[in-house]
Amino acid sequence: MGERSDTESRFPSYAPSSIMEDSTSHVDDDLLPATSPSNSSTGTRHRHSATLSNLFHSTHLSNYWSRSSGGRIHSGRVEPQDVMCLFEWTHGGDDVFIKGSWDHFNSVIPMEKTQPGVFRVVLPVPEGQWNFSFVVDGQDRVSSAYQSEILPTGDGRDQFIQVNTRLVHRETHTGPLNRGSSFIAELDIWSPTQIEEYHAPWLFRTLYLAMFPAGLYYFVWLSLRGGNQIAPVCWITFLAAEVLSFISAFVSLFAMWAPVRRRWRSLDGLKPPHPSDRWPSVDVVICHYREPIQQIQQTVRAAMAMDYPSHLLRVIVADDGYFPKPKSIEHSEMGEDMHSMLAFEAGHDPLLVEPIKDNGRVEHYQVLLRNDLSRPDCALETHVIDYGPYGKATSSSDSKPRLCLVSRVKPTDHHNKAGNINNVLFNAKTNGDLILFLDSDMKPNQSFLKRTIPLLLRSRAGEASSPHVTPRSSKSNHPTHDESVWELDSHVAFVQTPQRFHNASKEDYLAVRNAVFYDAVANGRDGFGLTPFAGTNCLWRREVLNELGGIIYGSVTEDTLTSNGCHSRGYMSKYACEDLCWGEAPVTAAAAMLQRLRWAKGAVQNGIFAIYDHRKARMREKESHGSLKAFQAHRRHSTSPHNGLVRFMFWLDSTLYPVLNLGAYLYIFVALY
Repeated sequence: MGERSDTESRFPSYAPSSIMEDSTSHVDDDLLPATSPSNSSTGTRHRHSATLSNLFHSTHLSNYWSRSSGGRIHSGRVEPQDVMCLFEWTHGGDDVFIKGSWDHFNSVIPMEKTQPGVFRVVLPVPEGQWNFSFVVDGQDRVSSAYQSEILPTGDGRDQFIQVNTRLVHRETHTGPLNRGSSFIAELDIWSPTQIEEYHAPWLFRTLYLAMFPAGLYYFVWLSLRGGNQIAPVCWITFLAAEVLSFISAFVSLFAMWAPVRRRWRSLDGLKPPHPSDRWPSVDVVICHYREPIQQIQQTVRAAMAMDYPSHLLRVIVADDGYFPKPKSIEHSEMGEDMHSMLAFEAGHDPLLVEPIKDNGRVEHYQVLLRNDLSRPDCALETHVIDYGPYGKATSSSDSKPRLCLVSRVKPTDHHNKAGNINNVLFNAKTNGDLILFLDSDMKPNQSFLKRTIPLLLRSRAGEASSPHVTPRSSKSNHPTHDESVWELDSHVAFVQTPQRFHNASKEDYLAVRNAVFYDAVANGRDGFGLTPFAGTNCLWRREVLNELGGIIYGSVTEDTLTSNGCHSRGYMSKYACEDLCWGEAPVTAAAAMLQRLRWAKGAVQNGIFAIYDHRKARMREKESHGSLKAFQAHRRHSTSPHNGLVRFMFWLDSTLYPVLNLGAYLYIFVALY
């Protein structure tokens, strides 16, 4: 056997008995549509000259990657020009491997199982265009999560095979001077996320830093000459209130260190244009529990009226009130009203017009029992009613977006809204590239998707394009063919938009508009790529939610907890500061106080969860340095090299504010004293 190439030698050997040497090609019809060879490319796109017959028929057993390495790549050699890449298989199986053209398909590498049906692996891959496939339980498969193409096998028999393809390129990072300055300051002032228009922050930064010596002098004076002899009780109370106020200012004002306000083009106005047939598909998930049917009906109408191709849009009502009690299989009266309303909006009621099958149900009413659920932690049964349109009717010019109702028979511990969303994501077999989360009262504008999707895009390698509008303009030399230069940005997890309320008064005595956060803090956090998830009006990439395992459990404010987990894995988020969605705010002081009480409780829970999760992560690191953990650290450093302090400060701001607000009560005591 001859010497292997440098690329091949980085992968140790492993020969599992579960994989046969001569595995037959298999493409899952449910994952990818059939493609005619005549309509596909006939040339190979990988750099190596190996024939594709090696892909499925000549994989040598001695070149399997070693599982004894614990899913790591440290035992091999990573070349400086290689790029760390995450590959994922989400379509089930017990033993999953990956092989690719980066080493002539000679190495078959085991993937790490992270949850049932989900496998991941991180590999050092040279830059370039590569083909690859997955070996699932002994059969070769391709995934619908990646682009695919049909290529000739090269064995002279005029046969073709389907493979996945992926462009691997190195990201552009900050220069050495800015990187060094950023390291000294431990602040990501020159982060790659900050490419937008700035509000000149230098005056604020100067005053912010001057706050510390001024505060030190003030507290020394207050301790020595601030009335401690005349009224000690009042003095101690006032000193405690001032300390809490200073800490609150130190933590909360830090978010304004690098504010950014974006300007960008709409999806149909990108330069060069992004062909509409390459726009991503979107699932709109509207969460409902006990809100009035008339309220969510307006939201459904607004979602279906969004200016977006109807065949790429699916509106899903996640109704947690359809089965009101845990383990109950009796429909609620509100659930029946919900079904009637959705049937009216779709113009089709499958329960009335479709024939009953042998199992007692109609074609478009699906009931998934516990054994059929990939996530039984959030449902005992999942009920899916599809109101259409179906088949070819979805692509007609006058068709409506597809409308669905997803409900669940809840277990005892059903995780509230987080469990409801996870039931839609994993049990209802939804498959949109992007997911828009809306509360039942939040009605999106028609332009919502066209304004938010560009912030999730980036130009492909080698193209100097950006969806952002910059003060400088230049003529574009991009080609005008249908091949788009745009793709979803693998570093950006979601785009958050503000919550606006049409019933908020001009004075806003109850502060229901939350203007401090949506008009100031969110812009500041956006400068670091760390905008938090607010639970609604937010557009996510499904791939990221799959990696997180859906919405994270453990807090009544599961939205913030999920975005914290997302950022800790190295993903960025963006903020679109435009009025794109309108809802209804609490109208009474009691309702507003109850809402803030829930936020405060969730903030404390998130803080405890972060400490507990950090301890578990440290224990896992001592047991095994998994490749996924290493890859997350690599990705975090690549996107924001020195944002550890930034994330810690934002965690303090989100966690401590219920405690720091106690200073207000201390001031009241001093005033009354």
